[in-house]
Amino acid sequence: MITLGAIRCRRVVSLPRAQRPRLPQLALYSTNPKESTSQAQKLDSVVLPPPRADASLAGRWWHKGKTLVIFYWRGIKQIWLNRQVVRQIEARQQSHPLTHREFQLVSTHKKDIKKLVPFAILFVLLEEIIPLIAYLAPQVLPSTVVLPSQKVSIRRAVERRQKSALETYRNAYNEATRRQLESGLSGGVHMSPHQVTLFLKLLDLSTKGTSSMRQKRLERYLAHISQDDECILGQEVENIKATAFLSEGEVSDACSARGFLTLDVKDEDLTKLLNQWLHHRHSDNIYKPLHLILNQSGYSNDHLHIKDTK
Repeated sequence: MITLGAIRCRRVVSLPRAQRPRLPQLALYSTNPKESTSQAQKLDSVVLPPPRADASLAGRWWHKGKTLVIFYWRGIKQIWLNRQVVRQIEARQQSHPLTHREFQLVSTHKKDIKKLVPFAILFVLLEEIIPLIAYLAPQVLPSTVVLPSQKVSIRRAVERRQKSALETYRNAYNEATRRQLESGLSGGVHMSPHQVTLFLKLLDLSTKGTSSMRQKRLERYLAHISQDDECILGQEVENIKATAFLSEGEVSDACSARGFLTLDVKDEDLTKLLNQWLHHRHSDNIYKPLHLILNQSGYSNDHLHIKDTK
């Protein structure tokens, strides 16, 4: 079995986003919170068709239950279909390094496989409680059975925790301590246990365990992000930046995975932020771009302000 550590990334040529034909689509993440939620709900109605307008109450409940069962069953089947695709990718990745989309598919599929057995048991024995689990803890579900509106809810919950961690950092660190931390990140200086916990919270990772366990957890995650950075940069062609080949949703997901607040932020601002991250990354120092997370200074529907430090 080939691990993620063995993944390399290949250079691919495709049309940049600005030159692609414009197709009608519904963005899950919008600069307007209400618009983002309503668009996700529209996609929900495509995935789960509503009942007939003249259906009775019993007919509506029967229709909802039937469509949910079909949706969850197709989600389970999709995991196994993805398994076949992932095997093909892993079989040729030594001679053809991965693209960003392939890297994300392999990574997401491995997480889905771990969640598949518990979800399948719930689906067979207690199918009726799955909507409750999706509402209370949607992160435990495989990605193939998460509705668009649930994905938006998950992202909003994550960003609430990240905002809280960012506010704690600003209140606990004075200007001198912030500069010392940022210079240490650039120089590859070992972080203190308190600083490791801070970045785990900013990246929405677990802070459980001993200090050494938390340190290794952060290092593994940043190494994973560094591999994804290589995949994105592998798509760069001449004077066209690599981010031009990513969709708006992919840019949003990439920024979120790197600890940035993305909801209610314009697409062009997120693209600039991802470009900044890629500019500051260093293969020998996975901590170097982390100062960009700390320097998120303001978010609004009009502008995203990022204080860029060299």
